[in-house]
Amino acid sequence: MESINFSNINLSNIGLSSIKIKGAVVDIVSTTAINHKNVPLWVRNYRPEIKINTCEDQPTNLIVIFDESGSVFDNADPILYRHELMLNAVKAFAKSCTCKKCTISVATFNTEALFYPKELSKHNLCELDSFINNLPYSNSQLSDSLSWAENQASLLTGTNILVVFSDFELFDRPEDNVYERFANFNGKSLAAVLRVEPNNELLKKQIDYIQIDTTSKNTAIADAVIEKINFARPNPAKIAPVVSINSAIKKRKSLLGKRNKSKN
Repeated sequence: MESINFSNINLSNIGLSSIKIKGAVVDIVSTTAINHKNVPLWVRNYRPEIKINTCEDQPTNLIVIFDESGSVFDNADPILYRHELMLNAVKAFAKSCTCKKCTISVATFNTEALFYPKELSKHNLCELDSFINNLPYSNSQLSDSLSWAENQASLLTGTNILVVFSDFELFDRPEDNVYERFANFNGKSLAAVLRVEPNNELLKKQIDYIQIDTTSKNTAIADAVIEKINFARPNPAKIAPVVSINSAIKKRKSLLGKRNKSKN
């Protein structure tokens, strides 16, 4: 990927979330703001704009499962902001929908929280935003939420895409066959592996994955999801979404405050 070194440019007083340079996007975020407070803003992640293909008459159904167990929550890196960064991808997904029938649905491990498939209207996206920012803690078992996703996929029309965010340190029973079912999901599947290397089961089943850790770019999640959407859609690209982490940081700090209060 094309890259430029902006490390000597201090843009801390500009107050922008992104700027355009000759058709490319430069996200302005702190290089260590996720880990440290009061760090000046710098230019980071120069990249071409992402193109997302349109759906035309073939609906695309995005199904997302979040592991909300303790092992993937208390990490101060892109893993922590995965929810808001996923929302950015969903918003780009919504703008690319021309059939008005594409859907988004979300579940947490152990199906403690469920967002049933809804079309990508502004009202539904507002509901999704509220839902994402109030997810409860979960266990480390994928089976129940995977069963829910399988059931939803069987009821939906069009192409299904399943994305699972987890470190895949799972406590499912062997007889649940979660990796086999994930690999054979009715549609496209993607494992967003948080914090660790993909395990042997993911590799053996040849499940597509992206690894998200402390070194990941803030665009990594959206890039991977949109690439999966594009693979399922043959139609030409229509828009070029800009993904920024600034709003994600603010939202996640607010949620962290709420969860810490609930612990006490």
